[in-house]
Amino acid sequence: MPNRVTTILATAVAIFANAGSARSDDYPVTGTWTYSNPSDQGPAQNCSGQTMTFGNGMRHDTVGSVPELKNKTATQTGAGQYQMVDDFFNGQTRGSVSYTMRVVDPDHVEINYSKGGSYTLRRCQ
Repeated sequence: MPNRVTTILATAVAIFANAGSARSDDYPVTGTWTYSNPSDQGPAQNCSGQTMTFGNGMRHDTVGSVPELKNKTATQTGAGQYQMVDDFFNGQTRGSVSYTMRVVDPDHVEINYSKGGSYTLRRCQ
């Protein structure tokens, strides 16, 4: 009987310990990227305007109504190509957004949202 109780308690502890740890991936890029002059060569010298920052499984965007998103999945579909899904909560709405990300070169990335809209971003120096 004590072994059974111990087993049940150990199982319960393991379940509750993992309950809050949902799977998340990280982005194929990190750091701060600007919307300004996205076709210019090399990293941007000045990034005081609209930006998107990637890191630690989170994406912070100064453009749009959802400033913070958490990456749920990042699946590489080709060389420099990724299918992304992010979760968000803006205080009123909880949801997810699906898009493709293409790493053009070390200083440029393209984001194409499944429901329309695309952006080219340039790395901040």
